[in-house]
Amino acid sequence: MWFTEEGTGKIGRITSTGVITEFPTPSFSSGPLGITVGADGALWFTEQNANRVGRVTTSGSLTEYPLPTASANPTYITAAKDGSMYFTEYAANQLARITTSGTITEMPIPQAASQPIEIAECPDRVLFFNESAYGQFGRYSVNTGKFLAPVKPPSGDGFFATSGPDANVWFTEASANKIGVYVRRQMSVSPVQITFTATGQQQTVTVSEEQYSGIFNGSSSNTAVATVGSASSNAFNVTAQGAGTCTVTIADTKGNSVPVSVTVSGARR
Repeated sequence: MWFTEEGTGKIGRITSTGVITEFPTPSFSSGPLGITVGADGALWFTEQNANRVGRVTTSGSLTEYPLPTASANPTYITAAKDGSMYFTEYAANQLARITTSGTITEMPIPQAASQPIEIAECPDRVLFFNESAYGQFGRYSVNTGKFLAPVKPPSGDGFFATSGPDANVWFTEASANKIGVYVRRQMSVSPVQITFTATGQQQTVTVSEEQYSGIFNGSSSNTAVATVGSASSNAFNVTAQGAGTCTVTIADTKGNSVPVSVTVSGARR
């Protein structure tokens, strides 16, 4: 594992057996902070105080790239699917991109003095970055090269976002003492409540989900009350089996699901 030593101006490596090796940057006070693995296999990191992005190979060879904007204060950095790295510039209020050849492009953030810090890329190549001055997440589409509308958590205190295996964005809320999730793949299920007046009756439930082309699954919490079977790729038949209540769950393969409340009353028709 690789890490930064902000106070000593070093990049560290620790093996699985606990052996630590340190690689000093040219300046003791460079303030290395964010670090990520690049597409070239090297480690790329930000140097807040030196106003540079650094690159260190696994053998310890170090290269630095000065930023176009003076005193930009680069903070966190993430590797993107296009093979480049994106990082935040806290003082300059910009996002920036650096290629593995060292070419840097800076993009001013629409929200003034937003104080961007952490950054992460989602599967659809949208970058989420914390705008600490506003307690919200800014968004930037790598595909279109445009900024999207910011997303503000209920607590107004979202930090350290990451893309989860469900393709949603998970983050911490320090002041609220919570873990938050921004559901990007909105599932829509209809209806979400079914009432049968007799056993043997059947009703179809349909499902759709943004940015998802996989399969859906349906399950019942009590098959003695109601069963569920696939009617098509995005529809399920719910059949009343016996008096009582249960929950039918419609789920994708990424961990997202929607419950459907089922009530069955009356005798078999």
